[in-house]
Amino acid sequence: LLGNRAKIRQIIRDNYLELHECEIIDIYEETERLERYGNLLYDKRKRKGITAFEGKKMMFDRNYFGAMMVETGEADALISGLTKD
Repeated sequence: LLGNRAKIRQIIRDNYLELHECEIIDIYEETERLERYGNLLYDKRKRKGITAFEGKKMMFDRNYFGAMMVETGEADALISGLTKD
């Protein structure tokens, strides 16, 4: 699960979900991955006008971060909703 660790844990508790062994990744705590994924996105999209700074900035969006996890094989799939906050 990608998102704010405290909020996700609260949702799990509030809804009595059995997700105790599910990994929760807080993007803001993943400095190494943000850097690596940002550089990878830049390398893939630089011919389309993406700068290195923009590639790294885009990694703060869970949809881009999750897509890069799939791209690198660190996740098997990405499921995303229609809204984001």
